[in-house]
Amino acid sequence: MDRTIEKILGIVGFIMDGALAILGIVVILILNSSVGLFEGTIDPAEFGFFDDFVSIFSVFIWIPIIGCIISFTLGLIGVLNIKRNPKTAGGFFIAAAVLSGWLLLSGILFQSLLYLAAAIMCFVRKPEEKSI
Repeated sequence: MDRTIEKILGIVGFIMDGALAILGIVVILILNSSVGLFEGTIDPAEFGFFDDFVSIFSVFIWIPIIGCIISFTLGLIGVLNIKRNPKTAGGFFIAAAVLSGWLLLSGILFQSLLYLAAAIMCFVRKPEEKSI
């Protein structure tokens, strides 16, 4: 059975997860490197608040980045398992959708919907019976 649609949905989903993880890492690197730039130009009292805010923000941004990396991995495993066992691939897609579902609530990305659509199609579509 041809499962091209499930593959495309899974590929787009894990590419979106990977792109978001890379974007988050870049944002953390930029924030951490730019903190020292303001040190001589801003009053130390104001800079202390900004420094505390950036450090707290960089700690909490790792949680969604790790979720995106795990979701990326589960989506990739799901895409690689579609040919061999579509039910297992559907399970991986559902797990990836659950981990990336927090992005749907923020309105940024919709890869969790793509993973869910691919999972439903993996579970529902039956192989075509060959006629004699």
